[in-house]
Amino acid sequence: MEQIKVTVDWCGKNYASYISDPRINGVVVSTGKTYGDLKRETEEELQFHLEGCIADGDSIPESIKNGDYELVYEKRVSAILHEAQQYTTLAALSRATGIRHAQLSHYANAVSKPRQEQRERIINGLHIIGKELQEFGTVARASEKYDQGYSPEMVSKAKRGMEEHKKGRCGFNLIKII
Repeated sequence: MEQIKVTVDWCGKNYASYISDPRINGVVVSTGKTYGDLKRETEEELQFHLEGCIADGDSIPESIKNGDYELVYEKRVSAILHEAQQYTTLAALSRATGIRHAQLSHYANAVSKPRQEQRERIINGLHIIGKELQEFGTVARASEKYDQGYSPEMVSKAKRGMEEHKKGRCGFNLIKII
């Protein structure tokens, strides 16, 4: 199966993607309000482009003509940060990565592009936040199910976590309340 790379960015108020692959004889550009919308639009636009190329007699590999391909989405940091803001804040990510909040905001709004090292720090910071959220969920469930045989250590950790949460001192203050 052929793989076609799709580059995804955040551009002001929309996600934007482009495909620039010599096998498709051109460039395909799409936008969408949400990442899901963008993926649907990208698939439709690529199909429209390929139908036009085939009708014009352009040379397209048989596997791509037959639909034997998959789109591989590569998100740039601006798209990653915009999508992450559904689940956390830039302030929390700043604490998890050590990258200044203002700099993260520049990356999120595509004002500047991070070096590879910064990109890796951002991805690792999101993983840290994800692990914290998973741990908090496990701790909360353990606290709620005290009667169902959880170890005393887990129950104690759950109670401490719930108390810290009530006092507003839970981890990175990760969850964005809408």
